[in-house]
Formats: sequence, C-alpha cells, structure tokens
Amino acid sequence: MAAEPHGRDGGDENHESRGRDTERWRHAMEQAQREEAVKVVRVNSDFYAALTDKDIDVMARVWQKDDLVQCLHPGSPPVQGYESVMKVFRRMFAARDAKARKFCIAPEQVRVHVRGTSAWVSCIEEVLVAGGGGTPRHKLCATNIFRKAGKRWYMIHHHASPYPTTASAASGGGGGGGGAGGAVTLGDLLAGSNGR
Repeated sequence: MAAEPHGRDGGDENHESRGRDTERWRHAMEQAQREEAVKVVRVNSDFYAALTDKDIDVMARVWQKDDLVQCLHPGSPPVQGYESVMKVFRRMFAARDAKARKFCIAPEQVRVHVRGTSAWVSCIEEVLVAGGGGTPRHKLCATNIFRKAGKRWYMIHHHASPYPTTASAASGGGGGGGGAGGAVTLGDLLAGSNGR
C-alpha cells in the first residue's frame, strides 16, 4: 500500500519533467523561427534597396535562380523564370525618364511569416519620387514569397497590386498619379526606356 503514493508522485514528476522539456523545445523553436524571420526581412530589405538603387547585381542575388520564380508588377502580365524576371528589372533600371530614375520604394507595415523552409512577407509599398518632399506618390500592396536553399533565403515570388483607392482616399493618399485607379503601373516605371 505504501508503494501507491510513491508511484503517483513519480508519475507527477515525470509529467512535470515532460512539461518542462516541451516548454524548452517550444522556446527553442520560437527562437529559431525569430532568427529565420530576421534573415527573411534582410533579404526583403535587399529587394527594396535594389529597386531604389537600380542595382541589378543585388537584385540578381535576391532571387532564386529557378524557372519557377514569378514576378507580377501592377498593370503587367506575370513574368516567370529567373532570366525573364531579371530582364524586366534590367529594363526598368535602364529607363531614361527622370521620374523613373528617381523613384524609390519603401516597404511599410511589414509582416513576416516563416514555416520551415518557406516564408512570406506582406507589406505596403510606398513609391516616392526623390525630391518630392517624402510624400508617397503611389501605394501598392505587396506579397513576397521566399524559399530557403542551404543556409540562404531567396525570393521566389513578388506580387504587387494597387492599394485600394477608397483606403488611399481615407488616409489622404488619394492614390497618386498614373495607372489604373491612380496606382503606379510597370509602364510608369518603364517610361522612357526602349528608346522613348
């Protein structure tokens, strides 16, 4: 009879030990996920820095060299495959139009999610023109998807679409200049290229 309380106590100790082990494991996983999220945000920041600086070398390092990558700019059909995506960015960066040369894109309201070797970032892209007083000229909603290969994260998908005009009007943005619904289109960014 004396063994019964002892057995119960031992069971409680084992249960508490398993609970502590589970909590330590959960904490370690959350910490690892936070560290990966920081790496994803860095690559996401490199993408926007490359856009602003018109740096094709940085842009080339951001994207995974794969035929399955895809890029959807507002007002343009999807572009698939690494080489085709790079061709669009080379053309964009070579634009001779002054406004196209001076635009920069700043990601705001950045949210990152990491699940294993996949991650996605959602954000609002604020497209500004240098010397324009810092007021957003256009706003876009963007989703960027990343894949981890080896120890590095690479972009595999970028999709930007017009920011809702009602939300823009309510926030005082008004939607900005050209394109459908006042949003910037790829045509706006390519203005002045191809000999025009």
